[in-house]
Amino acid sequence: MRDSRADDFRVILTGLMAPLLLGSVLLAACPAAAQQTAPVEIVPPIDAAPASGAPAPDATPAPTPAPVATPPAQPADATPAPAPAPAPAPAPAPAAAPTMLVPPLSPPPPPSDNSIQVLPLPPVDASWLGILSADKGGFPHVLWNGTARALVAADLPRLQPVSSPALRDLTRRLLLTDAASPPGDSAPGGASLIELRLERLLALGFVEPGLALLAILPDGMTSETTDRDGIELRFADNDTAGACNDVGAKMVRYQGAWWDRALIACQALAGDDAKAALGQSLLADQKEAPRDPGFDALIDRLGGRPVKIASLNDPNPMKLALLAASKQKLPADALAAADLASLYGWAMNAKLPPEDRLAAAERGELYGAETPDDLAALYDQIPAKPAQWTAALKAKKPPADARARAVLYQIAHGADDPAQRRAAISALLADAKQRGAFPATALLLAGTVAGLSPEGAPPDFAADAARVLLAAGLADKALPWIASAQSKSLALLARWSSGGPPPGGAPLLPDALAELAARDPASSPRQADLLNALNGALSAPVLSSATAPAGRPAGQSLGETVLNALLAAVSGDKLTSDPAALAQAVAGLRAVGLDADARRLAIEAALDTGI
Repeated sequence: MRDSRADDFRVILTGLMAPLLLGSVLLAACPAAAQQTAPVEIVPPIDAAPASGAPAPDATPAPTPAPVATPPAQPADATPAPAPAPAPAPAPAPAAAPTMLVPPLSPPPPPSDNSIQVLPLPPVDASWLGILSADKGGFPHVLWNGTARALVAADLPRLQPVSSPALRDLTRRLLLTDAASPPGDSAPGGASLIELRLERLLALGFVEPGLALLAILPDGMTSETTDRDGIELRFADNDTAGACNDVGAKMVRYQGAWWDRALIACQALAGDDAKAALGQSLLADQKEAPRDPGFDALIDRLGGRPVKIASLNDPNPMKLALLAASKQKLPADALAAADLASLYGWAMNAKLPPEDRLAAAERGELYGAETPDDLAALYDQIPAKPAQWTAALKAKKPPADARARAVLYQIAHGADDPAQRRAAISALLADAKQRGAFPATALLLAGTVAGLSPEGAPPDFAADAARVLLAAGLADKALPWIASAQSKSLALLARWSSGGPPPGGAPLLPDALAELAARDPASSPRQADLLNALNGALSAPVLSSATAPAGRPAGQSLGETVLNALLAAVSGDKLTSDPAALAQAVAGLRAVGLDADARRLAIEAALDTGI
């Protein structure tokens, strides 16, 4: 405890010393000035200025001058006469200037017209610093030109996981583009744009891009929020050593239960059970720290106590790193509630058995955290005997779980018999349509389907094969399958993909609508509304990147238009079924020169309705 009397004494002592210090400074100034200019005489002020032409005083100090009315002064060696009686006061003379201790400084000359003035540069706002330039898949640097920062900050948190590959790709590019920041200031007490971007990258499972963005941030742009997100991203990347190094280096700046638990987690992962247990006990004694039963159970399990983790609240990358180290399976509630970064970390953890990672990998691939190649590689690691292949092909029902889908995938791309491959693909696609996972499954199977021939395939399979290739952006490879299926509606989608004129001028839309009405009268009205709306949105002239800014929606930047399309085209975690909203999103993208993205979105929306 500090001594208040000592503080009082320091204050008093400082007050007493202040005049002495000031005097010392003033006295020290005189000899310093004397070394630079002629000596300055220190004399009392004179009542009146000397007459013009008076002789200059010699070096010897002169006696005090007498009043003007007295006779001339005696010689210097004579005894001075007594002072006479005061004379009548003359007219007041101008007061003499007080004696100066240092000579006055001349003002600096004004700068000439051609002088160079150095001005400080304004601070650079790097809130939209990114890793994607326009020539590497990003958007132009003027992404947010004309859009207020407040609008961007309000809409970014609304970007949620979605099963549409077209929208996910737009979201990834929007968050990672290197662009000038939106004008304006962040709301007082609100999150910065870089904090909002990193939080979205974490929530959407873009782990490696998030770490790449974090690596280029200037030190002045980091905060407790970005530091915490960076640690979670490292845990999600299965870089436990890097995450714990960051915890040790950065927790000295911050306080709170999150940082305490991060340190305890790192101690437990390092095998330092005694320190982890002590930290856990101290944290439990803090009344203000919220309880976390799942975290406590994980620390107990790693400390050797026989705890079974049947449920896990608030699953995040750090907790799933503890769960993996404790050699426990991922609970069902954690699989459903975990964010995509956590699922990515679990699915990509090579220390876990492949079968334990399957469900997380499927869910991650559905929302874009895992790539189709990641899931395919994991499917191929599942051991399956020939008898299991036979049983899978004989099954009359869609696959019941992730392991059954893995066996079917192995047959689809590994069987020698084309009929067996088609049967496995058909079973996987039927299951995908039921689960709302057709776009993700199409991307998974596109390479396999592209390697098959339409020869000998039933029309239903040919139509499904065409849908797979259209969803994957392989319209040229879909054309033989469309011809084999003789589908007018799929031919219309292929034309949407290419953007070219109808061959021979034949209109496809009326034939497509008639085909849909004959195939499924109950669904055809909804499908017809969507096809009409999207076909109209795709019929406007295509804008190039050079002409796009002039044709963009009034008052909107490219970034704002993309952001509006991302929000308008979704309902929950899927594409909306509203034809007007989808047509608006497609038209908006085309208005800013993103024609290929608009066509991809239109094809996804059409396939999503069962066309």
